[in-house]
Amino acid sequence: MKKKIFMMAMFAVSVATLHAAPMDTLSVEELNGLLSKDSVVDLGFSVKWANINIGAKAPYEHGNYYAWGEVEPKDHYGKGNSLTYMKNTAELKQMKILDKVGELTAEYDAAIKNWGSQYRMPSYEEVDELLSNTTRSEKVVKLEDGSYVFGKLFTSKKNKQSIFLAYPGVHSDGGYKPYDGDAYSNPGTFWTRTNHPMGAADMAVFFQLSRYGAYRHFGLPIRPVMEKPLPDDVEDLWDEFVVKADVLEKKLGKETWVDLGTGIKWMNRNLGAKKVYEFGDFYGWGELEPNKNLADGKCTFCGKDVDALLKNKMVQKGDSVFGRRGRVPTYTLLPKYDVVTKKLGKKAKIPTSTQLDTGLCYYCDHKWLIVVLPNGDRMKGMLLRSNGKMLFLPAAGVRYEGAPQFESSRAVLWSSTLQDGFSRSLVNGEDSPLNPYYEVPVRPIMEK
Repeated sequence: MKKKIFMMAMFAVSVATLHAAPMDTLSVEELNGLLSKDSVVDLGFSVKWANINIGAKAPYEHGNYYAWGEVEPKDHYGKGNSLTYMKNTAELKQMKILDKVGELTAEYDAAIKNWGSQYRMPSYEEVDELLSNTTRSEKVVKLEDGSYVFGKLFTSKKNKQSIFLAYPGVHSDGGYKPYDGDAYSNPGTFWTRTNHPMGAADMAVFFQLSRYGAYRHFGLPIRPVMEKPLPDDVEDLWDEFVVKADVLEKKLGKETWVDLGTGIKWMNRNLGAKKVYEFGDFYGWGELEPNKNLADGKCTFCGKDVDALLKNKMVQKGDSVFGRRGRVPTYTLLPKYDVVTKKLGKKAKIPTSTQLDTGLCYYCDHKWLIVVLPNGDRMKGMLLRSNGKMLFLPAAGVRYEGAPQFESSRAVLWSSTLQDGFSRSLVNGEDSPLNPYYEVPVRPIMEK
């Protein structure tokens, strides 16, 4: 049923001559009076938004339709003639279609190829910024020929500037599916430049009322953005969406141990990192040396049951917690297998899963942040705030046999806890099980 609902939602959008009564009806002149005359509109966000789609001549026109990763419109949008459909992340990077952070490279960005290098397709974070900082209202634009265009007006909460996005419909295997007049059936889809965050080989991220994954062979319009110069300093880091790496380091790099008000002090960077935004070293669970390119069965804690670990004095019993089977025991690495204690001394250690959960997830506000590195590359991470202090967790992902996985989409940290046969980790703010042969960054703590 959920899949059916999703597919129905995918196909309902566009120019229509259907009932317009529930929405606010405007003339073209009235719509233009609500919009900036500038070709790109500064909504007060990290990027400026174009006021029309690629191929359009007016804000209410749909413009051209593109399959994801393609830079020219075409007559038919099917799986068989899609450049990127069913290509996994590794293949797309090998083909130079994706960059390091999982976004389309310039050669495959339709905005860059059609409008020039000062423009590009938006990322999913920039879409989140748009959706989080605008009020949205349904509008119907009556054209001179008597037909209607259905769409949505996005008005910035920061400076009251607006852009209009028409509900454009979608081209797919079955041809063109227009908007059907139902404002709740997924009205309006546009491509972002971001690959599917879970690495699905058939999908990428589009946006409308919020953001979802759409099949890459679908033909959707594109609303370009233009980057704005980044300041060399900011007043409040929490208010920013994109910052320079030097700014992040300046704001967070001075205080090595940060007190978030939970009885624990947190190191301001991952173990092995020199800057707060660097990934640091990657460790298998309980390993004392980094970057060993581990695989299943080739790590210290692989294939060993709890009794053997206790007998060999590798872990100690910890507090029991509620699991799927009720109360379940947990176990914690002994100091001789705690890489933080080994490298920083007996006062420092890897946090337990409870300390990660309560010390970061429960007490902290969090948001995603894009960091522009000194070489111009972009990276992502989670900014955490509590007790007037902040930490940054880079979205480093994990390593398996030395190969990166989920880089730029998941901020992952090891805990020192073993539960239900799995070592525990923090993944994007949630407690998650992982096999010990995955190599993951470590964030040291010091108990007060």
